[in-house]
Amino acid sequence: MARYIVACDTCKKDMEVNLIGKHSVREWKLENYTWECEDCKMKARDIENLLAKKENEENELPTLLGSDKQIAWAETIRKTKSDELEKIINKINKPPKHLFTEKIEIENPTYKIDILFLENTATFWIDNRGCDIVTLLNNTKSENQIIEEDLELEVFNESIVRPKEVISETIAKITILHKRTIDIQFSEKNEEFRKLIKSYDFTWNAGWERKIIPINGSIEDRIAEIANVLLNEGFIISIIDEEIRKNAINGTYKPEHTRWIRKRIDGTYKDCFSISWKNYHEDFYKEAKNITSSKWSNPSVIIYPEHFEEVEDFAQMYDFRFSDSAKEHLEISKLKKENALIPIISKGAKSKKVSKELKLKPIQSNIDDSLRD
Repeated sequence: MARYIVACDTCKKDMEVNLIGKHSVREWKLENYTWECEDCKMKARDIENLLAKKENEENELPTLLGSDKQIAWAETIRKTKSDELEKIINKINKPPKHLFTEKIEIENPTYKIDILFLENTATFWIDNRGCDIVTLLNNTKSENQIIEEDLELEVFNESIVRPKEVISETIAKITILHKRTIDIQFSEKNEEFRKLIKSYDFTWNAGWERKIIPINGSIEDRIAEIANVLLNEGFIISIIDEEIRKNAINGTYKPEHTRWIRKRIDGTYKDCFSISWKNYHEDFYKEAKNITSSKWSNPSVIIYPEHFEEVEDFAQMYDFRFSDSAKEHLEISKLKKENALIPIISKGAKSKKVSKELKLKPIQSNIDDSLRD
């Protein structure tokens, strides 16, 4: 590196420059480069910015917002992007199809152009100065998209319910997935929330989820129930469905029945009755284990079908309900018992008993008297 004194080509003032490379390369730069001092560069930029501002005003583009330096810079950037677009339009009379989504093409391809150049913050143009016009247009939302997002935000704001006493500003967003699964999005790591939601059988899967099956009741009731619980514990909730939201606020839903007798359909205890309950809130283990031949198979007590009468008594005593398959299995078990063959059983002949003490008869001897002692 070497320092040289050169003259500014605009104002002719001397200025110092640093050049690198071989001596022959440096000599060539000194002879052929156009040198411009910082003051002249700044004046040239100011003129460029002023011309860009004037042209932007003539094109009726909105006034930019920002500091004086930001606005001056952004005016030139905006004009550059406008010139890029004009070159494309001049080539094929209309914007290329690849600039727009299919929906925008059908409606009006000028929407995105209008929306882009209505952007009036200087920082937007400065931040996107490295993007070509095609990329900018592809990233620009259509008028319909903007309207939809505004409506979505409005609907979401209406869906929020705040309890009187709030323990967290994080909103629990409750929605339905695939018609059968409740999904709760809660971005905060909150141990109190975690324990509460798990006690209602929710598990984590990119959000708190619970699949609702017939014995759980309707999914609408389950959403209203968990939302009501969260509100009473001080959590903010969001439910889009107005009816469910009102039920959550008013506590008007059918409480979930948590005591069930079902039929095992596979495994070691296939066709047995399975007694289960919500372990977080109650315990019927001892009572269920009193049933004949009962076995524990986590999280249920298993009863063999031949003891269905005891299962029925247990259900009536402790308010347990039979699932549809268990009801059917119960009726089948009853029929089997009713239709069982009960023959008249005769007593069989008894086997002869042999006394433990043998009575020996005297032996008749035929020995000759002459041979006796």
